[in-house]
Amino acid sequence: MNIQTKLLLVIGISLFFIFIGVELVHYQNTKQEIRDSLQEQAEKVRNLLMAYRHVQQKVFLEYDIPLNDMTLNFLPAYAIGKISENYSNWDASGFSFNNVSDQPRNPDNTADAIELEVMEYFRNNPTEKLLFKSFDNAGEQYYLYARPIWIEKHCLKCHDKRADAPETISKLYSTAWNYKLGDLRGILSIKLPTATITKRVWRSFKTDVIIQLFGFVAIFILMLLLIRRSVTRPLENLTDSIQTFAYKDHSHRATEFEGEFGVLSRAFNNMANKITAQQEILQNEATERKKEQEFLQHVIDSLSHPFYVVNANTCQVELANLFMQKFDSKTSTACHQLTNLKETPCDADDNILCPLKEVKRTKKPVILEHTHTDRHGNLKSIEIHGFPIFDITGNVIKMIEYSLDITKRKANEEALRNSEKHLSLALKKAEKANQAKSQFLANMSHELRTPMIAVIGYTELLLEDTILDEEQEYYLQSVAISSKNLLGIINDILDASVLESKKMNIKTVEFQLDELLNNILDLFHKDVENKGVKLELITDDNIPCNLIGDPLRIRQVLINLINNAIKFTNQGEITVYIKLSKLESEQVTLRFSIQDTGIGISTKAMPYLFDTFTQADNSYTREFGGTGLGLTICKYLIDMMGGYIWVDSKVGKGSTFNFTIVLGCVKS
Repeated sequence: MNIQTKLLLVIGISLFFIFIGVELVHYQNTKQEIRDSLQEQAEKVRNLLMAYRHVQQKVFLEYDIPLNDMTLNFLPAYAIGKISENYSNWDASGFSFNNVSDQPRNPDNTADAIELEVMEYFRNNPTEKLLFKSFDNAGEQYYLYARPIWIEKHCLKCHDKRADAPETISKLYSTAWNYKLGDLRGILSIKLPTATITKRVWRSFKTDVIIQLFGFVAIFILMLLLIRRSVTRPLENLTDSIQTFAYKDHSHRATEFEGEFGVLSRAFNNMANKITAQQEILQNEATERKKEQEFLQHVIDSLSHPFYVVNANTCQVELANLFMQKFDSKTSTACHQLTNLKETPCDADDNILCPLKEVKRTKKPVILEHTHTDRHGNLKSIEIHGFPIFDITGNVIKMIEYSLDITKRKANEEALRNSEKHLSLALKKAEKANQAKSQFLANMSHELRTPMIAVIGYTELLLEDTILDEEQEYYLQSVAISSKNLLGIINDILDASVLESKKMNIKTVEFQLDELLNNILDLFHKDVENKGVKLELITDDNIPCNLIGDPLRIRQVLINLINNAIKFTNQGEITVYIKLSKLESEQVTLRFSIQDTGIGISTKAMPYLFDTFTQADNSYTREFGGTGLGLTICKYLIDMMGGYIWVDSKVGKGSTFNFTIVLGCVKS
């Protein structure tokens, strides 16, 4: 089935369903129009009858015509009855009308069951003015058009109490009395068989169907011609062009039409041009790719160690460098044939891991060491590097592998390990000697400190309790100062030896920081007063009072740094800052800064400031004294308390020593 047949079939089916839909809507509209027409006709009949009725009432009531056997037939009810009797089925359609009641004076005006039901409807719905409904009368379908007849004032002349009625009427009838103003007297009933509507609808429908059918056929033929001219021929031309381009001639192009098919033909021609251009590009890329492959082959051939690409499923080598030339390249070669010259895979031996299987298992690069036998029977240590190549689903499909002969390196490593053993023995001997030296220093420091404390004590007693002349006092003060300096040197040596032997411990006890700081400042009150230097303490207000740490070691660090600041400051001031760096629930980090306006430290000496037995300038030792161990001890202690120390200084402007420590915090 070609495209023209398919298109015509689709259009024909669409037109058929449209025709059916239009006719269904038209049938319903025709049916409703005929019903409305009949209802309108019934309304006209009703208006005519009611007008005649009102005329008769006016004649009898206003002109007081006496009632007798002759004039009685002109009463409204009689007049309508006569018209209904004489002109029943007046349009040959079964159309009938009458004035009926549930209390008729004339038996011919008696309401049937349907009419009684309608009267009851009007009594329950007094605002309704008409009713048009279908009903079944002994199996025959009818439409009923009904209008209510309400008792008006002039109606009571004949329908009030029987005693008040005209004599002629009261003699003739025994019913239809005692009505009141606003009561329902009856209804004007107009009936029409349903078959009449059906016949009219069908007759009108058949005429319209024939006319519209001819119209749809004409539209179908017109569309057939238009499709043939505007759709089928261009599509056939475009199809032929596509087939020619696809299977025969890539230079062929479609004829350009007008309208939408012009857009299609131009789009096809543009696509054909792009495909032709892409083919040229692909050919150029294929040429470049071939050149790149040749270049890649030259590159890997230049490698001095085996390099190859292995198929992850078959273990076959798909690409290799000149190392492959030792095999027949026309036959398939497995990776284990290249590496260990065996016909069995590497993992045939339980002690050897296969690089390919490890790469597939881990999906990561691997480095393994194998021991292989070369062609001459010599054992070689081989380091194998494997790198995975994945497909789009993440599975390993290939592996890049290269091998390095590490036999010499392994021999060098073994020699190095032997050398390291000898070096380790030498280091142990040196450590023992160093420990012995440290132990000797510690013992000697203890032996020296005991007599020095006695010398200092007795010298202070002589200065305090003995009357001395000026020269004697000068000599004793020199002895006291020298003794204290010597004791400080001994203490520094002792602390350095303890630190070096790794035997110093940091304690954790609860203490109050402000109390510790005040005691330290009191120690230097007399020294700064004698030198004329100002010593000031500044602390943050949010530092907790109760801390947990080693107050003795904090005191030792602060005393050492403040003592150095006083020693190297001849004028100006020394300020001790304590700031809160970090506060957590059970831990606090404090930053201490000791700032002076002393001589400062040169940039060249800064890197060696915290080394053992080192000072910024050797001349300071002669002028100010000291061993150079103080800052080293401070650094060790601060490191042990979880902090660090650093210094900012300019020669001639002063120095600022900063350090941080981590302390516990007592919850309040």
